Amino acid sequence: MNKTLVLGSVLAIMLSLLGPTVSAAVTSRVSATRGVAMRQVSDPVVIPLSLTSETPSVTLTSPSTGAVFANGARVTITATTVSSEFNRITAVDFYVGDRFIGREEDPPYTQTWTATPGVHELWAVGRSSGGSSQVFSQDVRITVNTSTSIDDGADTVPPVVTAPAPVAPPTGTTAPPTVTLTLPATLPDLLTAPF
Repeated sequence: MNKTLVLGSVLAIMLSLLGPTVSAAVTSRVSATRGVAMRQVSDPVVIPLSLTSETPSVTLTSPSTGAVFANGARVTITATTVSSEFNRITAVDFYVGDRFIGREEDPPYTQTWTATPGVHELWAVGRSSGGSSQVFSQDVRITVNTSTSIDDGADTVPPVVTAPAPVAPPTGTTAPPTVTLTLPATLPDLLTAPF
């Protein structure tokens, strides 16, 4: 067994528990023995160590908090992860409220959910390679309307109606009467106007 490797691994794990960035030094001496009578020990050698270890995290990047969807819309939920040197995230579980909707084991971490009416909290859990630890994302609150479309006020421009140019009446006949069309100013009014 390589004792240097074991010592280095144990030291690295101990340093990772102290914080995200740790500087330290290891002092090592080498000794050699020639028979029983002679023993030599080298001068100490200082080996500086620096370990940077980010805290594992999971962040939902889409949709954003406050987003509004229509009933039945396909909502794509996306997460990003940050793994540490000793705690690598290998899977992300996605939830809507307390309902598990799927697991993704490879980036990009995404799941698609069919929206149902109401206010929903979306969140995710990052799981480590051994499954021994988990990291929770922030909550993202979205609203799903009861209708299958969203009225965002963008249809306030009056509709435009075009008609083909009038055809001249045959020779010897009188011109047809003029027809005037009056339309409501907005699309919702047009959809509910009596005919």
